[in-house]
Amino acid sequence: NTRGEQPVCSPSIVSARQLRWDHVDCDIATSGNKLIPHSFDTIVGTDVIFCTTLVDPLLETLERFSHRGTIIYMCLQERCADAHKAFLTKAKERFELEDWTEKLGEVSGCEWGKSLECCLLRMQVKDGVSKFDWKKTDNVKLEMRKRKRADKTCRNKDKRN
Repeated sequence: NTRGEQPVCSPSIVSARQLRWDHVDCDIATSGNKLIPHSFDTIVGTDVIFCTTLVDPLLETLERFSHRGTIIYMCLQERCADAHKAFLTKAKERFELEDWTEKLGEVSGCEWGKSLECCLLRMQVKDGVSKFDWKKTDNVKLEMRKRKRADKTCRNKDKRN
């Protein structure tokens, strides 16, 4: 029962939005400036590796919303061996990975992670790997143009449906 209790995090600090890895541009364009590339300080994902065709879109999305200081926590349970292997292999090319699985048992309420054979990864974008350098104005302008084009495309699709 949480009635009358203060929220743990203010909605102005923490929020959730629809983000489809295979429709990132549309979701950014229609988010009302709530999904801003390279602006996330922390990203948390759980139970998101289940299909090989979505591994690349997931990694591209993580990279797109990360900056050099972003910390990504991924709690993974192997659902599809090929997708799990592809994620780990490809993630190592773009991100620094640390296995934090042992820490699951140290967090109250997360003891179940070990019995479910979950692994916890802490990830950060590798320096020099990302194709984006958001300190350069040209890249910011390019991103804004992409958002405007995607917004038009999404609005046109909505009108047709």
